[in-house]
Amino acid sequence: MIDNEELLTDNHFALLNGNQQSDILRNHCTEIEDLIRTASSRLEAERAAADTCIKFQHECSSALVRHALIHRAEEFLSKHWNNRTA
Repeated sequence: MIDNEELLTDNHFALLNGNQQSDILRNHCTEIEDLIRTASSRLEAERAAADTCIKFQHECSSALVRHALIHRAEEFLSKHWNNRTA
């Protein structure tokens, strides 16, 4: 494999030398989770997550990493809002 080759295993996304991308992804996941947790409605949480994902798309060139962030945002929304009223 060559440097920067993207891997997908067991629903985990990684770059072979992706420390910087991992840090960026971790920061955005933390931001999304905080925004979802503190939102006053599901709609507000969805908008905040979407805005953060759009911002991330401008910072990250890896399609797999961008997809991973979107997937995590959807998981956070489901986890926090599925059993609540909007």
